[in-house]
This record gives sequence, C-alpha cells and structure tokens, in this order.
Amino acid sequence: MRFAKVIGSATIKERLVSAAQSGHVPHALLFHGDPGSAAFSLAKALGAYLLCENQQAGRDSCGQCAACHKYDKGIHPDLHFIYPVPGAAESDQGEPEMPFLPEWRNLWQTHHFPELNGWAEAVQSTGKAFLISKNESRVINKAASLKAFEGRYKLIFLWLPEMMNPTAGNRLLKLLEEPPAQTLFILISEEPDKVMATILSRTQIIHVQPFNSEEIQSYLEGEHQLSTSEAVLIAGRSEGSILKALAWLNSEGTDAVNFALQWFRDSRDLNAAGLSERSDAFAKLNKQDQKAVIQQAFQLVRESMVYRFATEELLRLPEERKEIIRRLSTKLSLERCEALLKILNDTGYHLERNANSRLTFFDTSLLLHEQLQ
Repeated sequence: MRFAKVIGSATIKERLVSAAQSGHVPHALLFHGDPGSAAFSLAKALGAYLLCENQQAGRDSCGQCAACHKYDKGIHPDLHFIYPVPGAAESDQGEPEMPFLPEWRNLWQTHHFPELNGWAEAVQSTGKAFLISKNESRVINKAASLKAFEGRYKLIFLWLPEMMNPTAGNRLLKLLEEPPAQTLFILISEEPDKVMATILSRTQIIHVQPFNSEEIQSYLEGEHQLSTSEAVLIAGRSEGSILKALAWLNSEGTDAVNFALQWFRDSRDLNAAGLSERSDAFAKLNKQDQKAVIQQAFQLVRESMVYRFATEELLRLPEERKEIIRRLSTKLSLERCEALLKILNDTGYHLERNANSRLTFFDTSLLLHEQLQ
C-alpha cells in the first residue's frame, strides 16, 4: 500500500512523511476514522513507507523492493498484527500466537476498508462475540520483545483497540509507558471514546475525515468503472464512506430498493401476510444485503425530508426515484421522519449485534406502521 493509492487526506500524508523523514514518528499513533474512511489505508501506507528499502524521492514507498512485497503480503518479519477474534481465549499457557492469521493476511492484501462484519464472515464466526483478550495481549508482549530484523523499526498494528478487554488493555498500557526500542505501535480505531483513556493519552491521535463526494465519485469511476452519472448518484448517498458506497453499488443484486419500498407499503397497510413473508425473506439475506435494505430504507426517509423541507434541487436522483420520494414525502411530517430514522437506526444497531433478524425486522415493521399510516 502506497500513499499514492490512498484517496484524499493530503495534509495527513504530508505530516506522516515529514515525521518519518525527520525520524520523529511517535512511538504510538492512533488513526481514528469512521468505517469506510481512509484511516486503515493511511496506517498501511505509513508502515509500507517506514519499512521500504527504496523510498521514492523520500515521499512514498517504492512498492517494488523485497520489503514492500513482503509487507503487502503481511509476511514482513518486522510486521506484527493484533485484531479481534471470536471466542477469545483467556489463557496464559503455551506459545502466544494470533488465531486466523492466514485469513487476516488475506484481508490485509485485499481490503483497504475492512469492517468487523466482513472480518466475521471471513473467519466464518458471525455468531460469536469478538474480542482482543489475554491471549492476544501476550502476542503484543512477544512482538514487543523482539528486535527489528530487517528494517529500522518493528511495527505492531492493532486494529480496533476499543475491543480490548481490561487485561489486554493494561498490558498494552505498560508497553506504551515504556516503549521498547525501535518499536512503533499503530492503532486503527472506529470508536476511540471506548479505548482506555490512559492508552489514548499515550498516543498521538490522527483524526481522518470522511471522504467528500468527489473523492468517492473518482474512486467508483476508477476502481469500479462506473459511469459518471452512476458514480455521482452513489457518491451523493454514501455519507463520506467507501463502505456505504460499495453497499449501494452491490445492493442492486438483491433489489434492495424495491425490497425497502415494498416493506414500507406493507408496513403502512399493516399487511400481515406480506410482512410475514418479507420477514422470512429478510432473514435469509446475508448481513451485507440486510444492511443494504436498511440503508435503502434510511435513504428513502432522508430524501423525503430533503424534498419536503428543503429543496428538490438538492436531490441528485433519477426522475423515477424522485417520483417515489414525492409520493412518500406527502405523508411525512418532520417529527415522523425523525421517528422513522431513529427506528431504522435502532434496527441496524440490533442487527449489528446479531439480534434475531426475522423478529427484529417484523418488530420494526410494526413500529414503521405507527409512523406511516
């Protein structure tokens, strides 16, 4: 991963390169960004730059040297990973090692915007709680005790430190208080407010802003060969998140728009048979497709709010979509729109935490009925 491949964040890139060139990289960095931001990519690009054997004009990793090739595959001897795992062990026995390392290295090579649900699917453990526990903290201690083999630094990447239990958090804290020589801790967090305050105080926090619409549009056109009109439409709905853009892009395969529209109709009419059938259908979708349906429903309400209470010109939508929004907006007050958004947001929250999808969907339908009738 090279800085040149990271979308946007020009100021952060300059700061990171400048710190690396001067030899003043903090011993602990915490990249903070919402899911689908450039936080993970920036952290990866910094690591590649620090370990590269042939830095390009002092501004980027070369992507061609042996160190870069090993780094990109996740097998560089000075690169160590810590990440949440399902059913985390709490043992102090045996040799500490990270479970699911092959799966993680595959994610490292193929994903610049990882998220926990995707990781759970990759390790086929969607029903278990994920945690960084005592076993993983022993891996941190082991990595920190090693010397750098090939580069100036050894790098310890810690993804989602907010998922550390107290034992793991306290062990990391001790290392941050007395950092080993040539060791850099690179943390990537989505919810830093859930990280131990004492850990946060010993890191330099880099807040990564969401992407703007133009950056997402350019990404969709370049990486997914979308037309300009298609890319503009999806970028405008993505709220600064590449993950949300990809969910919109992939939602067409499950017909999430029509699913959400029919869901609203059945909920409004309290069509019990239709809602029961739709609940069964929803439960059979995978988590990504369920998320797409919720996002489509969420977007319908937001677009209706914009149409009714702002101006139609703000909606960059095809005419057929605008007609749907026109019809929906006539029945919604501002208070009902806000209530609908809260209902859908709560539904997404419960689904993220592995609630029974059929019951959650059906209960949500009854709540929607109260607002849509």
